[in-house]
Order: sequence, then C-alpha cells, then structure tokens
Amino acid sequence: MALTDFMKPRWKHSNPEIRLKAVQEMKEDENEVLQEIAITDGDPDVRMEAIGKIRDEHFLQDFAASKGDSAVIRAAAARLHHIWKEKILSAQDTEQAKAVLAQIGEPDILSAIANETEDPDIRFLAVEKISDPEHLCRIAENNCGLKAGLAIVEKLDSPADLRFVSEKASNKKVKKHARCKLDRLENPQKNGNTSDTSALPAQENPDGEAAEICIRLENMPISENSLNLLAEIREQWQQVSGENHPLETRFQTAAAGVEKRYAAYEHAAHQQKIRIEARNICSEMEKLKTAMPEDAPGQMEKLRLRWQACDVSLLPAQETRKQTEDFEKLTAAFFLACEKKAERDRAAEKHRREEEEKIEFLCEQAEALSSDTQWASAEEKWKDLNAQWEKENVSDTAAAARFRKAREHWQQEREIFTEKQKKEAAAQEKHLRELCEKAETACSAPESGIPEPDMRSLQQEWRESGELIPELKNELNPRFQKACDSFFSRQRELRENMKWERWANLNQKEEICLLAESAARSGESEGMAEIIREAQKKWKSIGPVPKENSGEIWKRFHAACDEVYHRCLAQKKEIYARLLALTEPAEAADADDSAKDIHWTDTAEKIKEIQTCWNAIGSLPLGLEKDLRRDFQEECNAFFEKRRAFYRRQDEKRQENLKRKTAICEKAEALSGSRDWNRTAAELRKLQREWKETGPVPRSEGDMLWAGFRAACDRFFERLKAEEPENLKKKEALCLQVEELTRAVQDEDMEETGRELIGLQKEWKEIGPVPAASANAVWERFHVPCDAFFSRRKAYFRQRDEERSANQARKEELTRRAEALAGSTLWKETADELKTLQQEWKNIGPAVRKTEQELWTRFRGACDAFFQRRKDFFAEKDRSRLENLKKKEWLCCCLEALARLLMPENTPDSQNPVATAEHLHIALDYKETILVPGNPKESWDRARQKVMEIQKEWKSIGPVPQEKDEEIWKRFRSAADIFFTSRSESGTIRKPAREGEGKE
Repeated sequence: MALTDFMKPRWKHSNPEIRLKAVQEMKEDENEVLQEIAITDGDPDVRMEAIGKIRDEHFLQDFAASKGDSAVIRAAAARLHHIWKEKILSAQDTEQAKAVLAQIGEPDILSAIANETEDPDIRFLAVEKISDPEHLCRIAENNCGLKAGLAIVEKLDSPADLRFVSEKASNKKVKKHARCKLDRLENPQKNGNTSDTSALPAQENPDGEAAEICIRLENMPISENSLNLLAEIREQWQQVSGENHPLETRFQTAAAGVEKRYAAYEHAAHQQKIRIEARNICSEMEKLKTAMPEDAPGQMEKLRLRWQACDVSLLPAQETRKQTEDFEKLTAAFFLACEKKAERDRAAEKHRREEEEKIEFLCEQAEALSSDTQWASAEEKWKDLNAQWEKENVSDTAAAARFRKAREHWQQEREIFTEKQKKEAAAQEKHLRELCEKAETACSAPESGIPEPDMRSLQQEWRESGELIPELKNELNPRFQKACDSFFSRQRELRENMKWERWANLNQKEEICLLAESAARSGESEGMAEIIREAQKKWKSIGPVPKENSGEIWKRFHAACDEVYHRCLAQKKEIYARLLALTEPAEAADADDSAKDIHWTDTAEKIKEIQTCWNAIGSLPLGLEKDLRRDFQEECNAFFEKRRAFYRRQDEKRQENLKRKTAICEKAEALSGSRDWNRTAAELRKLQREWKETGPVPRSEGDMLWAGFRAACDRFFERLKAEEPENLKKKEALCLQVEELTRAVQDEDMEETGRELIGLQKEWKEIGPVPAASANAVWERFHVPCDAFFSRRKAYFRQRDEERSANQARKEELTRRAEALAGSTLWKETADELKTLQQEWKNIGPAVRKTEQELWTRFRGACDAFFQRRKDFFAEKDRSRLENLKKKEWLCCCLEALARLLMPENTPDSQNPVATAEHLHIALDYKETILVPGNPKESWDRARQKVMEIQKEWKSIGPVPQEKDEEIWKRFRSAADIFFTSRSESGTIRKPAREGEGKE
C-alpha cells in the first residue's frame, strides 16, 4: 500500500479490491464520482460496478458509443437498456413510454418489455420493432393480447413458426389467424377467401379489442381492487367504443355483474370482520373479569362502545342472538366480580386506616421525644415506646423509617452532648497546663520570652478557664502563681541592664552611618547597592539606642542610603533604555518574513552585556525598583523567547517542507513509469513547480531528496522522448480516421459522428507529444476537419432547433384548442375533434425538450378532462335509464296483477316466482280498491280508470336501456292486451301506443 493511500478516498486506493468494495458501498446519487470511476479506473471490475450504479442516460449513451474495453461498454449498454425498460414499464404516460421505446433496438430488451408491460399499445410497438422469429414466438405464447398477437402472425413467414403460434399462442383468435396464414402458405390454391373477421388483424377487425375487454370483464375475479380495475376497464371501453356500440349491452351487463359480485364479496368480508371483532371483545372481557385491574370499569366501557360499533345485527339472526347472549352473560359476570372486589377493598381499607392511626400516634410520640434533652427521664420513656412499637409489628417501611429516624436522632443528640462534655473538659485541662508551661518558659528566659503585657494576659486567661474541672485548677494554681512571680522579678533586673546596652549600640551605628555617607559622596554606582544593603543588614542586627539619639542617627543613615539607591536607580533606567532600543525590532517582527531580517545572535550578545552591567550595580530595594526590575526581566525574557520561537518555527517549517518534498518524490516515483504521457507530463511539471515553491529542508535530508526527485523526472521524460516517433504514427492514424469520418457526413449521422469525433479527440489528448518538427503540421491536419465538422453540426442543430420551435408553436396551438374543447357538451363531435387533434399531435415532430413534457401534460390533461366528463355523463344517463326500467317493470307488474285479479282464467301463471310474489302483493292492495263484490261493472270501471292512470304514467317515464326497450314494451303490451281481448266491446280501455305512435 502506498503512503498516499491514507490521504485519498477509498475509491482512489491503489488496491483494486478496496476500490471495488468502496464502489459497492456507494449510493446511486453519487453520480459524478461514479462517472469519474467508470472513465478513469484501471480495473475493469471496478468500472463495471460503477456502471451498474449510474442512472445518467446521456452519460451511458456516450460511454456505450465510445471505444475501450468491450466488456465495460457492453455493461454500459445493458445498464442503459435496463433503465429504459424500467421507465417504460413504470410510465403513466403512453406517449412518453413510446418515445423511450423508440430508442431501443435490442431484441432481448424489446421481448422482455413486450412480455412484462400491461399496455397493449406498447406491446404492439415492441413487437413491431422485433424481427427475430424466436422472440416473436415466445411473446405470442406469453399472453400478448389480440393486437400484438395478430401483428406477430403478420411478421412470421416460416411454416414452423406459424405452426408453433397456432398451437402455443395464448389468444384463440391469434391461433386461428396463424392457422389461416399457415393454410394459405401450405395450400395456395385456397388463398383464404373467408368471411371470419375474428382472424383478421386488429386494424381490420375494429370489434376485436372491444370483445377482448368484454371477455376480460366477464372472467374478472373479485378482490379488494376490483372496483379500481373496473374503473380502468370502463375508461378503456370509452376509448375503443363510440355511440351505440354493438357490444355495449354485453359490456354493461358484465360490468353490472362485477358490481353485484363485488357487493356480495364486500358484504361477506364485512360480516367476517364483525365476527372477529365480536370474538375479540368477548375474549378481552373474560380476561378483564379475571384480572380485574384498577381501571377495569373504564376498560369495560371501551369494550361496550366497541360492541355497539360492531353491530352484530348484520350477521344472520341465529348468530346475532348467540353473540348477544354471550356478551350479556360476560357483562353480568363482570359487574358481579366488581361488587365482590369492592366489598373486599372496603374491609381492607378500614383495617388499614386503623393500623395507620396507631402507627401515626406512635410516630408522633417518637418525634416529640426525639427533642427531649432531659436524658435520664427520656431514656425511660423510650423503653416504653419501643415495647409498644414491637407489639404492632409494623410492615409500613415509610412509618418504620420515620420511627427509627426519630429514635436514632435522640440517640445521636445524647451521644453528641456526652462527647462534647468530654472534649470541653479535656480542652480546658490542656489549656490550663499550657498556661502553666508558658508562664514557666517566660520565667526561665525573660529576655527571649513573652512581653510583660502578654504575661498579664496569661493571668487573665487563667482566671477565666477551668470551670468544668475545678479540682484540677486548684491543684495547678500554686505552680502558675510561682512562675508569674518569678517572671516579674526578672523583668525589673532586665530593664536596668538594657540602658547600658543602648549606649554601646549607639557607637556601632555611628560607624555604619559614616560608611554609608562615604559611599554617597563617592559618586560611583557599580557595587554601591551591595555595600548599602550590607550596611542596612548590619544596622538591623544592632539593638536599640537611647531614645533621645534614635531619630537623629536614623535620619543621617536613611539619607545616605537613599542618595546611593537613587543614583543606582538612574543608572539602571539608562541600561533599560539601551535594552529597549535593541529589542524593539524583535517586538515588531510578528511574522516569519520580518523575523528573518533580525540579527538574532549579535543582538543576543549585546543583551547579555547589558545584563552584566545591570547585575554589577546590584539589587535595589523592592519598593524602589520593583516595576523596573520586572520590566527589565520581562523584556529580556521576551526577546529570548521570540528568538527560540523563531528558530523553532524554522525547524518546524523545514520538517513540513521535508514531508511535502517527500510526498512530491513519491508522486514522481509513482508517475515515472506511467504511459499516460500528456497527463503525466503535466503532473510532473506541476510537481516541479511545487518543489521550487517549497522552502528548504534539513540539510542532512535535502541532497538525497533532490537526487531522487530529479532521477524520477528524468526517467519519465527520457521515456517520453523515446515515444515521440510512435506517438506521431498514432496521431497520423487518428488524422486518417477524422478525414474518413468527416468526408461525407449526412444530417442524420451528425450526432453519431460527433460522438465518434469527441472520442477521437479524447484519444488524441491521451497520446503523448510528437517530435517538435512535425507537431504543428499534424495538429493542423487533425483539428481543421474537426472544426469544419463541428461548425456544420452547429448549423444543423440550429436548424433542428428552429424546426422544434415551429413544432412547439403547433403543439401549443393544439393544446389551446384542446383546452377550449375540454368544457364542451357536444360529446360525439367534440370526441371526434379531440381524436383528430391527438392524431395531429402524433404526426408533429418533437418540440423544444424543456417544454415538451409540460405541453404534453396540458394537452393530455385537457383531453382526459373532456373524456372523463363524457364518461360521467353517459354513466349518469345509464343510471337514469335503469331507474326508468325499474319504474316500467313496476307498471307491468301492476297491469299483470290487475289482470290476474279480474281475469284469473285468462292470465297464464308466471314462471318467475319473484314476479308471482309481486303480483300477489299488488293484487292484495288492488282487491280493496278495485273489486266491488257482486258488481262486475263497477269493478271494470275502476279497473279502466286504473289502467288509464298506468298508461299515462308509462308515457311520462323516459327511455330505458336500448337492449331492454323492446322486451319491456312487449311485456307492457302483452299485459294490456289481456284487457283488450276480454273487454274490447266496452271500449273503455284503448290499446296502448308506443311513444310516437299516437295519443290515447
């Protein structure tokens, strides 16, 4: 592994296995990185893995058209076809899917699309692009539909293939058409004069697709998605059928059957949900009764509400009763369990409250006793209280902790008080003995002991101490008094001796004062501070002088010292000023560039000389030179710290430069064997510039690094020089290819030729330099035809864009016309006009790409809006006609029931038990209002009036579905004829006329 691998992403690692794993972990949205890997990586497996994640169609198209590793290019083409296939199969817009399909030429992909798509138009177009009989036969075998199947038969010419389709095709009409074509091939004399239109191609048999939709609807299984599927099939029917289609009745009957079967399916599913919910509720009630949690009533209320929402009355009657009885039993059992639990809880609560009151009383007594400081009496009370507590056998941990806390508090307070008394007595004893020792010490050495006022303080402390140990104080009192008497006797003797010592001290201080005045008069600074400091030290070691001489001798000595110190201070300020002048350049030099101009070594030597002069003067009193001494030291320290920092930065920079130049050497070594001449030469020149721009390195490393870098560069450029003749041959070959490609290019080949020229230009860039003598000539030969071609291609694309702009204008006009027609109610004329517009749209070429989809969406939306409105209109019309049919069927039942009531002998028995039941129900109503017992004429008059009312109501009802019109009219006419044949002589009831045949 190279050192540079640590600084690169994993997909640039020198190990191809690591790169492959990195690409496998990448997401498809890292498009730019994947494209770079696909182009530049040296390992085919890594490139193919990257190709498998790229979704950029333009890149895949260009890559598949380029030259290179054939396996990788095939992978790019396969990836592109896979993306196109996904777009076609998932497209909601048929036109968009067709546009993508037009780009595919691979029969395997086209065959897969034809087998997997649900769109018959896409399947048909895919079949149209396939010429391989084997693929066509497999598609025909795999439920391809009528339209595509007939197209397959038309494309097949081999008897073997036609025989295969006639036996294996999924569509019966396709099989039949294949057999007909096979017969025509095998028996030319018959030549196929047949009137069977079912075997014709879809273009010659307009009812084929409509029949296929009817069959699909009649055989459709019922599931949750049936209504959505039915809506899609109705939309397909609207597209293929017009007004009064011959299969309209069959389609509507099949659709009604699907709706009826779906309603039964949905009702059964709903009943099953009710059963499952009822069982779940009862099961949860059983568990609730057993567990009886705190919130059991609330949970029971929720279950009751769920039961009400369940509505078991929708189940069969016997099952409803069983479910209701189970629920009521469980409810009663639950409330009985609730009552028993409540009784147990009340008894337990009463006992608990009594116990709590007892425990609370004991705890309160314990807490009151815990603050009793009458220790003896409190001890007895605690014994009684502990005995009562033990009898209660308390289980409440909180109360037990409360009682224990009070008892422990009292015990702790008693122990603290006892311990405090012991400590105070011991402290007082210790203090008395210390006072005795201090008095005895002062008595034995009064000259170095405590002063007399302090001794009197000891006497006062003795009088105030020892109240807790009076016996011991009386025992020690003679010892303390003896020491005090001895101390005061010695004090009197010392005061007499002190007078003689002070006269001797005055003579010594006179001599020191003369020495200091001599130093002040000398005018020198060097060493003077040390002399004065020694004199002050000696002055302090001498004891006091007589009080009358003390002030004068001190003023003389203090004045001489101050004069010397101020002269030395002025000298040190001058030295500090010289120091500032030397360190000022270093203070201003913050950056390395300005710090390089400072002579650090010379300046350091001068500063050391200044420090020697400073030290020769000696230290002055801290109060006099405190700030000056600090500033001097800080200025010196700051200079030397800056010098150290400068040298440290220089060392760090050299080490950093060493790393950079080492990395440059490694890159040069890695590139020295490369055959990518142009890129590598540019990289090496870039590395040479970086080497020059990088600063110095440690001397021990520099020469060896430079030798390695120079050798690596020389190796590459020597090889590059040797390759120039071969590079010239390669570039001349590319010139020949360019001349051949650009010699006679047709407009339709512009894009393909452009891609090939771009590929050749990439190859040109990858070839290294040629001999200087031939460089300009071969370059002119290469780029002149390229420039000419691209100029021509630019003009071609400009013209194509103008055509697309014109197409866009036409499509915009069609869109505006379609949007204007979207609200029309002239269903037939508008539908025909919109279909014409759709055909015009298909005939117009492509528009500007960025607006093509938007225009198509608007156009398609306008067409869909109209056809949806038309669909809704006819659906409402069909519902109205069905309602009219029900009304007319009821009128027929009324006539038939009236005829059965008046003329049972002339009325045949109905074969329909439902109709018979309706007749009996209506007849019972008419019996009270029509029949007059014993008066047939009155009965017939009433019947005549009722028949006239029915005839009038019949005429007021609108049309019925066309397929039922003749049947319902015949039924009504037949029922009315019973009255005409039986009572025609009365003339009271006239034969009913159909709408438009006459008036009553």
